Amino acid sequence: MTLPFYKAMLKNEYARKIGVSGRTLRRYLNERYFEELKEMNYFPEQKFLTPRQIGFLNKKLVFVDDPYIS
Repeated sequence: MTLPFYKAMLKNEYARKIGVSGRTLRRYLNERYFEELKEMNYFPEQKFLTPRQIGFLNKKLVFVDDPYIS
């Protein structure tokens, strides 16, 4: 089985990809999933999301069209 590869991307780029506003994405990042993301070295001031953080969010946000989510 091949592991998925996610590229790092800007927060607003990721928000557009998943079809939510920047404000909604910030709510997900800084409120709903903050504790889990903090363990992945997330901090609210960062501009980019790392591939690991994007993989985590894609699993949590099941409405994302991701071929690696079953």
